[in-house]
Amino acid sequence: MLGALAEAQSPPDHAILDALPQGGAVAHIRALLVEVGVLAPRDEAFTRFEAWIRNKVESFEGEHKRALERYAVWYHLHRIRRIQSNDGDVHSAAHNAKQQITAAANFLNWLQEQEISLEACTQSLVDIWLTTGNSSRYTVRGFLQFAKESKLAPPLHAPTRHARAQTRRITDGERLEWIRYYLTEESLSPAARSAAMLLLVFGQPLTRIATMRLDAVDDDAVEGMRIRFAEDPVHVPEPFDGILRQHLASRDRTRTGSVDTNPYLFPGARAGRHITRERLKAELNSLGVDVLATKNTTLDELVAAMPAPMVADALGYSYTALGQHEQHRGVRYRSYVSGRYDG
Repeated sequence: MLGALAEAQSPPDHAILDALPQGGAVAHIRALLVEVGVLAPRDEAFTRFEAWIRNKVESFEGEHKRALERYAVWYHLHRIRRIQSNDGDVHSAAHNAKQQITAAANFLNWLQEQEISLEACTQSLVDIWLTTGNSSRYTVRGFLQFAKESKLAPPLHAPTRHARAQTRRITDGERLEWIRYYLTEESLSPAARSAAMLLLVFGQPLTRIATMRLDAVDDDAVEGMRIRFAEDPVHVPEPFDGILRQHLASRDRTRTGSVDTNPYLFPGARAGRHITRERLKAELNSLGVDVLATKNTTLDELVAAMPAPMVADALGYSYTALGQHEQHRGVRYRSYVSGRYDG
């Protein structure tokens, strides 16, 4: 690979690297060249998503190809480009978009095998397809809505399916035990302890933890440490603030040297990049932490302590998402004040 770069007739650029067989070595060299200013920064998650769409669409022909391309490009790619322009989490958005595009591609492939056009598809055919496969097929719902609005197909519908995994929880006692463990287990790195506490105390998803930036944390001598998940920062309680200070003072070094110029709270193995969600999850799972169940229980406890809209605003969640935790916990906004002063 280095030989190919040396033999190139022009200075290295992203196009030259894109033409090489992609893998960890190319990604590592690209990150280094970006870090030292030879290459301009580029959102690799967005670039990979664009390439993935091209490959996915190429396997189709005719009407089905045009339908999939319009759905993948006009709807998903444009939406993710807007997220990117607002410094949003492209990795998570692209992952969700791939699931929806894959469901659409699988459905169109099935229609193609039946020699049925999308325009001629009926609700009974949709129902057959949905009920003869696994639950991931219900993700085609977004495509059917898009096809109807774009006049590519008649009104077709797939019901919403809620994954059972979303109801997983640990007990309140188990959550407190994990908090105690990460607060006191000094054999773990401050980085591992800090990431775990962001999950256990603030119910943050791993994707957001992984991509948090240094400027999200403000440590004031008078007001103490605060951290921003949404518009307004929230207080970091003791003794978690001390662990987070230790982490800030000794962030992990990458394999390429200092992380002084890395803008992320949790630097990754490659220059200028953040840690991956997968690595965070693997570290937590290795100790027995059920990430989804822990996040659900944390949010349950938070909405039991204060109104769900306040929690949503502070932690960067939607009102709908926190309203579901409020319902699960059996509390209502109107009960907070009166409930605390009864009797």
